[in-house]
Amino acid sequence: MTAPHLYAHTHTGETKHVVTDWIDACVRAMHTLRDTEIPGLDRAAKLRRFQRAYDNLGQTALMLSGGGAWGLYHLGVVRALRDQALLPSVICGSSMGAIIASGVCVRRDADLDAMYEDPQTIHRVAVRLSSPVRAVRDRAALSIDQLREHVETNVGGDTFREAFERTGRVLNVSVSPTRARQKPRVLSHLTAPDVLVADATVASCAIPGLFPPVALRQRLPSGQTAPYAETERWVDGSLRGDLPLRQMGRVHNVNHFVVSQANPFVLPFVARHKQDPATRAARFVGSLARAQTAAVLDEARRHVVSDRVRPWLDAAHALTAQHYGGDIDIHPRVPPAQYLRVMSNPSMAQLEDYILGGERATWPRLAAIRDQTRITRELADIVRELAKPG
Repeated sequence: MTAPHLYAHTHTGETKHVVTDWIDACVRAMHTLRDTEIPGLDRAAKLRRFQRAYDNLGQTALMLSGGGAWGLYHLGVVRALRDQALLPSVICGSSMGAIIASGVCVRRDADLDAMYEDPQTIHRVAVRLSSPVRAVRDRAALSIDQLREHVETNVGGDTFREAFERTGRVLNVSVSPTRARQKPRVLSHLTAPDVLVADATVASCAIPGLFPPVALRQRLPSGQTAPYAETERWVDGSLRGDLPLRQMGRVHNVNHFVVSQANPFVLPFVARHKQDPATRAARFVGSLARAQTAAVLDEARRHVVSDRVRPWLDAAHALTAQHYGGDIDIHPRVPPAQYLRVMSNPSMAQLEDYILGGERATWPRLAAIRDQTRITRELADIVRELAKPG
């Protein structure tokens, strides 16, 4: 089911329905088990068995990478998946991907439809130079207040728990710690239910040198806000957890990942789904070089004790050691001119181009996504149906 060549172009005219036929047979078998009266197997027992099968199979998550303005391609990816009823309920975002993930997960379906019908409602100004005095004080070139305004306008004031209870979507935001030897976190309604989504999203976008580190707040039962992990400050999630696959697997039982990759440090080195010998050789050489670089950086940081140098070594090692792909990867085609706009505010026309570019990158992957997620989606539907009273 996951072999890439099954979804590649063919020039000989043969059909490729073997996988789809097999999935159809599986779905028919599940529906038969659901609908057939079986002695000794009542509705509750069927529900337990289907629930267990669903838990064992695991679920799919949509992972939205960082990418500055390129992260706006994710809007088109989400739209293309929603149009085909293939958008996973579990979504994770880092940096700009966190803004898109949060904006999607705090909105009900009708609100999402309204946003796509009128993109003018999307706040587009995230980047503004900080004043010289504040830039020196914060050691950051860009205004964190402008970023916060952008995020809060697009995301609102929900906590992770409130967003999940209203929409049913499982939002995850990746943030990186500023202290050495600390691990990145993935914030969600399970790991940080009372944390404000907007704060987590701003933190996930706080690229060191461009924005200052961010403190998180939580909403108390009284409705007031208070510091969360008061002594900690957080920065860009893509530095150490652009695609936090392991954390997502542990927390949400995710074992299948659809990745929308728009990171400008990654896209130039990926070849979109090509399987020719030259591409395979380039991937091998690139993987080997990255592995060697990560090993050298890891050895260096083991022996460096300087508090000034160690954080930079940690960040460099994290960038090279990360895995930047999933089971199904979506890579937008980025025109050369876009490299000059990676940290700029988009015009309305540019925003529409980003959305269309994300859709176009997703369309060729829809068949693979539909096939590889269908059994999980059918199991989830059966569990919901059997769980209904009567």
